[in-house]
Amino acid sequence: MILPYNSDHCVDYRPWTAYIMFPVLVASSFYLIVREAIPDAHRILFVNLVELGELIILMHMSISVLYLWTLGRAICSRTGNLLYLSMLFIMAVLGAGVYRQMEVLGYDAAIWGLSWTVQFLAGAFVVFFPLNSVDFFILLPPFRTFTVTGLTSVILWLVTDLLFCLGLGWGAAALLHPVSFLAGIIAASTLLRLHLLPSGVGDRTLWQWIRGEKSGEELAWKQSWSDRRKHSASEENEQEKRNKQMEQKEQAIKTKLSPANETVKILCQCGNVISLGMEDSNAKCGTCGRIIRTVNTTPS
Repeated sequence: MILPYNSDHCVDYRPWTAYIMFPVLVASSFYLIVREAIPDAHRILFVNLVELGELIILMHMSISVLYLWTLGRAICSRTGNLLYLSMLFIMAVLGAGVYRQMEVLGYDAAIWGLSWTVQFLAGAFVVFFPLNSVDFFILLPPFRTFTVTGLTSVILWLVTDLLFCLGLGWGAAALLHPVSFLAGIIAASTLLRLHLLPSGVGDRTLWQWIRGEKSGEELAWKQSWSDRRKHSASEENEQEKRNKQMEQKEQAIKTKLSPANETVKILCQCGNVISLGMEDSNAKCGTCGRIIRTVNTTPS
């Protein structure tokens, strides 16, 4: 599976509401699965998934949980806690109305609250952060990470949700989930239109990108958090190498200038000049063989 875990964005507000609502939404969604009858899975790719229905639903919900975590924190950081809570309330009211209408029409396919919520957040996210980086990891060998833009991450979610809905026989959900996605786009666009959000320095909105406009200060979110961490580690290694090289050069200079390497020149009685180290106490003349003893020599 391909799962998101982080988004790069300018933090205008601390997303406390996203942190609080995340376990609430996840717990309530899992409660509904346990409480209500799980619809039978239909055939997909000529493979009978009736016995694997619960496992497939669990996989779908696991992916939804991580999308909820990644998208929810980013949107709450952009809108602020009260506006984020208001957006979730609008989404819940719309979802309850759609679900009730489905029951009236006699549809037995389920619209799970978790994926409905993620659809709404995906619509808002693609308006706020179409070019920002989103980090993913692959939950299969070789367990690597990669980075895509916000628009690409939303497309990945839409395709994943559609495949799960069709594979599990949730035809009505596949048709009605885009309603929540469209509602998220409208809600985010309305907040921008009414100027209820801060400028969002460095974050280009979907409409700015389409019109070719730039944000007030272009920060160019081209590298994800994981990429920047790798670059930072590489820079630290390079700096450490440079520091070691400087230490080695300084040590070499100190060694070269140490008293042990300094010499003095002494004239022997025979006329031969002898070079004597600062730490040498005596030397033998190579011409006459006389032993020359030195005391308190000074460098020449």
